[in-house]
Amino acid sequence: KIPCEIMSRDEVVSGVTEDMSETGLLIRCPGVDRTVAERCVVRLTPGVDLFTVRGRVVWRTARNGELYVGILCEEHLSRFLITWIEFVQSAPNRRRPMAYSEPTLTG
Repeated sequence: KIPCEIMSRDEVVSGVTEDMSETGLLIRCPGVDRTVAERCVVRLTPGVDLFTVRGRVVWRTARNGELYVGILCEEHLSRFLITWIEFVQSAPNRRRPMAYSEPTLTG
């Protein structure tokens, strides 16, 4: 369960990864009642670290007031990276950022 943000050209949606593999991500977005754009960038924030993954939404479904999104990664994630992210997230003394700021869209 890694905090994340799904970013597209028009919006940013906060969520939590429910599952992660070398080829994709399953993300749960609590309280979200809208869809997300097909092309996106996912910012994973385990602890104080930040990882970005480019991808494409391949399915989405709303259930019990939450949006679930399946994302296919443009570049496969290495097994080492996945294990490291999971380790950082589960570390008992991990630090959390004090606050997140919304990115400013330019264009």
